[in-house]
Amino acid sequence: MQIRALSGEALRRWDEFAGRHALGMIYHNSRYSRTLREWGHEFEVLAAEDEGEIIAGAVLNCRPMPLCGWRSANIEGGVLLVRESPELLSEFVDGLLAYLSRRSYVDLRLFMRHPRRIGDTVVDGSAALHDVLVRRGLAREDNEIGTYVVDIDRDEEALIESFGKNCRRDVRKAQREGVTVDETDDPAILPDFYEQYVSTYRRKGLTLPLRDPFIRCHAEAMRESLMRMYYASFGGKVVNMALIARVGTPRYMKGASIASEAGERMPPTGQVLHFEIMRRLRADGFRAYDLGGCPGPEPIEGHANYWVWRFKHAFGGAFHQDLGEYYTVLSPLKHRVLTLARTVHGRIGHVRASLAE
Repeated sequence: MQIRALSGEALRRWDEFAGRHALGMIYHNSRYSRTLREWGHEFEVLAAEDEGEIIAGAVLNCRPMPLCGWRSANIEGGVLLVRESPELLSEFVDGLLAYLSRRSYVDLRLFMRHPRRIGDTVVDGSAALHDVLVRRGLAREDNEIGTYVVDIDRDEEALIESFGKNCRRDVRKAQREGVTVDETDDPAILPDFYEQYVSTYRRKGLTLPLRDPFIRCHAEAMRESLMRMYYASFGGKVVNMALIARVGTPRYMKGASIASEAGERMPPTGQVLHFEIMRRLRADGFRAYDLGGCPGPEPIEGHANYWVWRFKHAFGGAFHQDLGEYYTVLSPLKHRVLTLARTVHGRIGHVRASLAE
């Protein structure tokens, strides 16, 4: 199978193909990948065609190493296939590895978004796709990372009733107390969003994402109608925000809440914010809502992300576990050099972020 990098009009055909695909999401969109150039990333849309029609493909992102140009291949959205076939995946992966090996790629990290399990049900055919990747030298990371997907194709009352008891209570309490939800495509909201978003990083002592690339990247995505900001207000003050990808299955990308002042009364806002997001997405023609990553099907007390995990779980969505993350080294010697360079780059980035505060 011949793999080629798409360009020009072919990128529009790819975006249309991905937009129609059942697994289509923000990571497959070439316009979204273009926004990542703000972080120094480059991208290629690699596809196989049959008589001019795309039958398989993937969006590859990378950041070249200075001077030598070596790079790591990162396929965040996985491989899209015109039909779920181990034979088709096998041919595409063979072509992909050959394409990468002929160029300056050192390793490949592939996030396969094909569902492995939905709830307690193992998805037919997922094991065969996994076996294809393993036979070609890709090792699967052993984790249970997945996401909750809520069926929003129902009326408002039925949607609320599908939530957990406490979640329903908090939605209705916020509605009674006057919490309002609005939405905007105006990137002017991003500076305030960034400050609240990174407050969690500061509390945990994590390296902050650089402010200017963060804002420029998401501003471009909002202008391209790939993302939209939804925000909850109480007493005339914005108290909770959520950045939602509106490509394929809408996905919760990032959120930020504003801490209340000492002694300030604040009703719950996160639950009603996401309920309103679901309601509005349904009105816009979407049928499902992806609440973003979570560590497993049931929240575990004591886990570092327990409270966020429990919050997402309360919306009653089905737990979707993807095939997961696969990795392979294409050039061991170059890989060792690139790993060292990444370590140095990470330390420099940490210093830059600290100085920017």
